[in-house]
Amino acid sequence: MIGLLCAYLTRPHTVGPEGIRIREGLELDVLVPWRDFASIRRHGTIFDPNDPERKPGKVFDEDGERICAIRIGNETNIEIVFEAPTEITLPGLFPKGGSHTITRLRFWSDDPTGLLEAVRRRLA
Repeated sequence: MIGLLCAYLTRPHTVGPEGIRIREGLELDVLVPWRDFASIRRHGTIFDPNDPERKPGKVFDEDGERICAIRIGNETNIEIVFEAPTEITLPGLFPKGGSHTITRLRFWSDDPTGLLEAVRRRLA
């Protein structure tokens, strides 16, 4: 458990010259290149893990969109929209892992304001 916590603390999401790097623990590391990027915004979602009717995995369909959600405590607070359907690779085997083509990526940021400011500075 301590190792997992350390992975979250030492491998945060980053904004750099190549794009936004979304990380989760030691296994998940997804680069969103600036060329694939359409928009980013604060977008809070909470999924009830006890609702069997609406318990999506990491990749799911919603309102005609294919979405990947990297949640912390069943929540996300940032959403990236892609210019076109974009392929990402998740750890593990299909259907939970492997390659998926998505149109939106949602994730949790401990500092959503700071992340959005870093993106604005990079794109200015």
